[in-house]
Amino acid sequence: MIEEPNEFGKLSAEKLKQFEKSNSFQLPEDYKQFLLKYNGGTPLKPYLKEKDTNISCFFGLADEPDWFSLTNVIEDLAGRIPGSFIPIADDSFGKLILKSLALENYGEIFSGTELEAQMGR
Repeated sequence: MIEEPNEFGKLSAEKLKQFEKSNSFQLPEDYKQFLLKYNGGTPLKPYLKEKDTNISCFFGLADEPDWFSLTNVIEDLAGRIPGSFIPIADDSFGKLILKSLALENYGEIFSGTELEAQMGR
């Protein structure tokens, strides 16, 4: 699934819990398991058929590098994406791949293009 699992360090369950607590949200279980196993990285098969795009990189919970850090990406996007979404990756065109944390579509994946269309941009 990922070229080099834990390329920027292994993620502990405690650090993941702290991340959720500090951001005041509960991540979907499948995404938590993904982070604990791989902690982001470059996919072996980057094509995301459902969204017709290629994933460049999944973000992870690491301090470095900045572009990879889920915490930094969330901070950089504050006020630019709805709070009910979390960026989980970017595609080869620089668009975000997001996971919904909203009750009505919790855990669903959205492309940045879909989100822009929903927001009327």
